[in-house]
Amino acid sequence: MAWSAGGDVATARRHPGGAGTATAALLFGGYTTVNIASTEEYDGTSWSAGGDISAARRGIRGCGTLSAGLAVGGYTTADVTTTEEYNGTTWSA
Repeated sequence: MAWSAGGDVATARRHPGGAGTATAALLFGGYTTVNIASTEEYDGTSWSAGGDISAARRGIRGCGTLSAGLAVGGYTTADVTTTEEYNGTTWSA
């Protein structure tokens, strides 16, 4: 298997969380010049907007799938212990 180019994310960011597969992925949170809360969903070709996480933060860890994802921890102005679940549309604590 080899790497190939896919679509670019809408918002360039550092330290986001991620989860999913090559054809059903999530990218959430991160840092631009401030912490951000946005989520993007990937279908194997392009990224589109998803539901925002509850609090803008960076350094998040993620696991799961596009329809059953987790966002864990991160950093706002201090380390946080927040865990959120993604159902393919929205995040909930």
